Formats: sequence, C-alpha cells, structure tokens
Amino acid sequence: MDIENWWIDICKKHDYDRWSGGYETIDECKNILSTLDDDSKNNIIDYLADISINKGHRFTLALAVLIDFNNDSSLNKIYQTALGLKDNYKQDEHYYIDLLKVIGSSAKDDKLDLVNDFLFGSKFNPNQSFIHWALWPTNKELFCKAYTHFFENTEKWTECAIVQTFMHNSNALSDLKDYLIKNKKTKIWDTLKADLQKELKKDFWDKTDKEKIKMIV
Repeated sequence: MDIENWWIDICKKHDYDRWSGGYETIDECKNILSTLDDDSKNNIIDYLADISINKGHRFTLALAVLIDFNNDSSLNKIYQTALGLKDNYKQDEHYYIDLLKVIGSSAKDDKLDLVNDFLFGSKFNPNQSFIHWALWPTNKELFCKAYTHFFENTEKWTECAIVQTFMHNSNALSDLKDYLIKNKKTKIWDTLKADLQKELKKDFWDKTDKEKIKMIV
C-alpha cells in the first residue's frame, strides 16, 4: 500500500466535509485501521504521526485519528514534539492541544506530565476543556480531576453543551459523580445533577441514554 496516496485519497474523498471538522475522513480512517493486521496498522499509524509532527497534509485530521489509534513509536514522536513546544505553546495553542489529546488518550506514564501541566498550571486555561474527553476512559481519574478543576474555575458552565455532553456518556458521568462525592465536591455535583434533570425533560435525547442518566441522577 502506498500510504501517502491512500491518505490523500481519503482526505480528497471527503473534501466537502473539511470545514465541518473532517469527521467523515476521520471515521473512515478509523474504520479501515480497525480491520488491518498489526503490521499494516502500525505502518499507517507511524505515517500519521510523521504527518502530525511535520504539519503535513491535513495533519489535524491525522492527530484526531491518533487519539484512538496509536502505538509506542507514535506516542513518543507526539510527546517529543509537544515537549519542544511547551514553553511557547501559545504561538499555536490549538496544535499543542491536539498533541496533548493524543498523549492523554493513551499515555499512562510520565508522558502525562505535559497534560497535567496544561490542565493544572498556575494560571487557569479555559481551553483545557478541549482535552477532557480525550482522557476518558484510559485516564478516568485524570478526566474527573480535570472536569472538577474546570467547574471550580469557570464562572458559567451550567445549561450548556458541556453538561449536555454527559447525556450520551453515562459511564463517564457515573465516574465523575463518584469522584465528586468522594472528594467532597457535592456542590458541583448538585449543580450538575440539577442541569441534567432539566435535560431529561427534553424530548430529543435518546430514550436509552435518558434511562441510563436517570439511574445516576
């Protein structure tokens, strides 16, 4: 397989979708990767990592794929790139965040230092919310800690998409509830619970999802 042409062809196939986030390109690439043998899969993952660190063709989409499909080699490349940007990440914060999302999605070792520094640095950064869901479910504890920190430092987070996201992520909500109660953050849980109870009254949510949420709140 000529991986470079393969990637260009997939991106071109869904080119109309590029301004809405390129989700169809990302999904097709993930679907293909899920069917490949390990050697073929790793070859593509390594190629996508090289695109990502060199800002090659549609590198933001490549990074999105790497959140779900990566290996030790690709994680090392992504980590080293992020490490080099750490002190000046504000120059391209969105790129830095995308790198951290890949690291947070899979790393379980000291590579998480960059993610922790960004999430819990001395100055609160509201853009940390872009990283949260990449942490779950691999790093559940960090996911819960990050959301708690975000809630505590954000003036307005109720009745918005941040809360609504949990309506179709009941397992994550259950983990967050346990974390909040365990760490005596009941005020946050009560506010989140009240918001979710309002969402449960809306008709457009999936009935199965609503039943799962009802069991938690």
